[in-house]
Amino acid sequence: LPHFERVRFHRPIMLEAGGRVTVRIAAQMNGEGTIDIRLRSSETSFSTDHMEATCRFNEIFRPTMLARSSSEQSVVLDPQTELYGSVLFQSGRFRRLKSYERLGATECLARASVEKDSGWFGRYLPQSLVLSDPGARDAALHAIQACIPHARVLPVGVDSVEFGPHRPGAFQRIHARELSQSGGVLVYDLEIATPDGQVVERWSR
Repeated sequence: LPHFERVRFHRPIMLEAGGRVTVRIAAQMNGEGTIDIRLRSSETSFSTDHMEATCRFNEIFRPTMLARSSSEQSVVLDPQTELYGSVLFQSGRFRRLKSYERLGATECLARASVEKDSGWFGRYLPQSLVLSDPGARDAALHAIQACIPHARVLPVGVDSVEFGPHRPGAFQRIHARELSQSGGVLVYDLEIATPDGQVVERWSR
């Protein structure tokens, strides 16, 4: 499985309702055994990197379990009615947050629903997923928004993204913890786990 490093989100790709954008992905292997990746789009005439990252395949994922807290309890908050449409802008298959087990200014533990491995690719392409559900992964990122409801939170980069084997399940558990804050920049570590708490994906600094 791939291990991504130095991931940077420079510019979002904007798509109006009913609009059309062409995306180009360039991947080039370098002499260090890593692959440099760039993503560009027709929105900027393919002249600007919207995203860049370095990928390697020689890392071994070390599974862990989510840390438990003695104060862990269900949070009385319904994301579908109290977050989406106001605090959170996601819609359709990206509205995946179901509940919060823990929610504070610097930490959250949430649950997101997971769909079957279908419908993400063109009709003549295989539908099986290698790196889990993209909608649930997006929910893992925007779950942090509830910690900072007064400001719009957007990811700008991550130093390391590690993946374990894809394990389909009814829900994914999401644990995010703030490490530091400088001005408007927040630094979080993020873990995505199975319903029983086994970590299968890790986003670090």
